[in-house]
Amino acid sequence: MTSPAFRVQMCDACCCGTTEKHPNIDHQRQRDEIAAAATAGGGTSRVVDCLGECHASNVVVVLQPEREAEWLGWIVDDTILSDVCDWLRDGAPTLPEQIAPHRIDRTQPVEQTG
Repeated sequence: MTSPAFRVQMCDACCCGTTEKHPNIDHQRQRDEIAAAATAGGGTSRVVDCLGECHASNVVVVLQPEREAEWLGWIVDDTILSDVCDWLRDGAPTLPEQIAPHRIDRTQPVEQTG
């Protein structure tokens, strides 16, 4: 059995992925769409507890062998959800320009809000 091309982790804990912070988002639909896109692109996905980037809302981390992890946040509308899913279906190559503003800067300390 071959290893997946990439792994996706989706936050679903204290505040991300819940209706507490974003009551008008169908979080389950988002998780389902991201999971389906990851599978279609040769990856796997899983929902995890808090990823520690509570300020960014609806955090998605894409882990790939031999590459830096892509930490994405603010996945709070259908446009960015569609862009992320398209990218995953393509196998998660270099991060597209339209997704780049959603990259989380992991070099800066963050304050937990959740």
